[in-house]
Amino acid sequence: MDAGTKVYKASLFTNPTEYESPYYLMEATATGVVVDGVEMVRIHDTLFPLAAGWRETKAEAKADIDTQLCRVIGRLQKSLDTLREEVLHEALTAAPQEVL
Repeated sequence: MDAGTKVYKASLFTNPTEYESPYYLMEATATGVVVDGVEMVRIHDTLFPLAAGWRETKAEAKADIDTQLCRVIGRLQKSLDTLREEVLHEALTAAPQEVL
């Protein structure tokens, strides 16, 4: 990749709030620097390997987040389904309360 080219990477927040986006988009610059055969990009004074999820366009980075969010939603839905099954099971197997 040519030095000076902008690249993008989107990542999920570990604990997003209900008022913020659950992801953030980072922008780095290709450096032309190669370390141990791996091309590097730069954010401020820090170098990162280009191969670590950096994309050439914002759209590609956002598509990565789409995939990650779908996986998170799937895991949350599975947890919710399990919880609902437990609540229903407990309600159906609880001893009936005395009627006064």
